[in-house]
Amino acid sequence: ILTDGEEISSVTTVQPVQEVVRIGTGGYGDDFYYEGGTGSFQWPAKHHKVICGWLCYTGHYAIDIVDRYKTYSTCYAADSGKCIDNSYDSIGGYHITISHGDNVYTYYGHFRQKSAIKVGEYVEKGQAIGRIGMTGYATCPHIHFEIWVEGRPWTAAAHRINPCTQLGC
Repeated sequence: ILTDGEEISSVTTVQPVQEVVRIGTGGYGDDFYYEGGTGSFQWPAKHHKVICGWLCYTGHYAIDIVDRYKTYSTCYAADSGKCIDNSYDSIGGYHITISHGDNVYTYYGHFRQKSAIKVGEYVEKGQAIGRIGMTGYATCPHIHFEIWVEGRPWTAAAHRINPCTQLGC
């Protein structure tokens, strides 16, 4: 804009650039974005004790964990991530699954009641996600803990790994 030959404002037009900008390790906004976990796991129970290890019986591709001092203790997220399942079935009882990015998932089964964590909600490593219980097919209160890699749980590409390799049982 020119006034008496003097420029008082100008606008430079540039071609638009389409890009995705991500800041931080995950969070909320108008469009939820998610970066994934830290890449290391912590125990999902304080005062943890493994009562049934990897393959302690045929088909048991998990570890069962109790809190030594409190039967219905809190269960914690083993790493940061996004809840992709919070439901109930007759085997796992009340359970949730968390995606940690890079095709890594953790599954926590037999919660005492339905978790307050919503599907799509981001959880921090160490955040309370439920209570140890014995819903579904369980003989005592515990957390059935699984780690899945290389694909979404229960898909053809995915498989479980021994959580002790990550936790140092």
